[in-house]
Amino acid sequence: MPFKFKLRIRGRLISGFLAVCAIIALSVGYTVFAVGGISTTVDRMVNLRTPVALASTELVGNLYSTLATLRGYLLTGNPQGKLDRAAMWKEMDATIAGLDEKAVHFTNPENSRKWAEAKSLLAEFRAAQDKAEAVAFTSEAYPATKLLVTEAGPRAETIFFEITRIINEEEGLDATAERKRLLKAMADTRGNFAAATAQLRMYLLSGEKNDKEKFFKPWELFEKGLYCCECEEGPTHAVAAARFREDYEGAGRICPPLREDVRAPGVRRLECSRAYSCNGGGAARCENSRPA
Repeated sequence: MPFKFKLRIRGRLISGFLAVCAIIALSVGYTVFAVGGISTTVDRMVNLRTPVALASTELVGNLYSTLATLRGYLLTGNPQGKLDRAAMWKEMDATIAGLDEKAVHFTNPENSRKWAEAKSLLAEFRAAQDKAEAVAFTSEAYPATKLLVTEAGPRAETIFFEITRIINEEEGLDATAERKRLLKAMADTRGNFAAATAQLRMYLLSGEKNDKEKFFKPWELFEKGLYCCECEEGPTHAVAAARFREDYEGAGRICPPLREDVRAPGVRRLECSRAYSCNGGGAARCENSRPA
């Protein structure tokens, strides 16, 4: 005979009451658990994520501000720009310190890694700005101009001086047709060299491609005149030509290099007879040389 469990009215009421209490207890427990999770999330939003987002925005703004103040200083030279940039970096240091405190509580390791990378990049960026500010308005800020002044300038003076010595020597010689042509060639050489150096300085000032292109023509004519002058005889010619040849070769590191046919082993001269119509005894040694 099957077992039958019967409750009286009292038992049924007690069972129902216990069931209701259990349901209420479970509901309250789940609510407390859910509220606790929400509270944690809200606390993280209020005390961590929002402050980090605001600090990051402030950091980016100050970063652009340091760049703007540095540009202003480089353009105007106003010392106030240096002070403004230093003040911006002071604010950024405080912001970075605050972010360091917040970074300890980051729950995502990827965010901690990204912040560490950002800090290293900020340090590099600050060092680059400091270097730019330090070299501003000094010769280090214009390396091409510094190279021209320290290396090309003295060599150019020597070349001018030695060409002038050759021209002065020609003044005491007989005024033959050949010597007149040679004197003109040397004068043109000096003039073309002056034009080339002036155009080079203009290019360094303007940076225009057109000024750079204008440099090559007088420089090429100077090269031709240089080799033509080296062909002539005379003690002053030999010494002067050797000296400005040495300076010219050194200037090749700054100005356009010699053409390959000039620099090739065994080739010593260009054909200057085509450049300045040199003829006679000097022209015999001015013809194209053949490789040895």
